[in-house]
Amino acid sequence: MDLSALYPYLDSSQFPIHDHHMSSQQSVDIQTISDDLAGSYVDLAALALLAYDTLLTLPSEITYIWRRRVRLGTVLYLLARYPAILVSIITVYLDIANIPLEYDICVFLYIILYRSSV
Repeated sequence: MDLSALYPYLDSSQFPIHDHHMSSQQSVDIQTISDDLAGSYVDLAALALLAYDTLLTLPSEITYIWRRRVRLGTVLYLLARYPAILVSIITVYLDIANIPLEYDICVFLYIILYRSSV
């Protein structure tokens, strides 16, 4: 399977792992797929932990955040909590759907999602 169309930026010298029965390019392709799959699993695990934490703290959040007047602390809490959930959901969706994105769209998503959640 040749993934050079999907990953044109790869240089086979960056990946010294080789199998004696495969060509250099096939070895790089398998390593790339393995790395992408591992990254997807990490993103999915992060989303699962974030969802678990959100569900565990939801009763306290309702009591101390949603039922009180809006103050600076409330706004800061919401800005710290919910963009991270949104970023995690979008990241997992893009990983699972394996949607190829144009460079400009990637830059836009990075600026809007990742920079806003820091």
